[in-house]
Amino acid sequence: MMENPQLISSGMELFLVSRNLERVADLATNIAEGVVFLVEGKSIKHHAEDGGE
Repeated sequence: MMENPQLISSGMELFLVSRNLERVADLATNIAEGVVFLVEGKSIKHHAEDGGE
């Protein structure tokens, strides 16, 4: 950034886009978990934290 300050603006925009895409993915995951619960009656939230069982 010190070598080419003009890239700071573009870099910040890319950072914000990546952060917002991560948020969209988190929301999609929450929706999918809700759908599985509605259809199958099974809660899959935080499934990775229980040791993979």
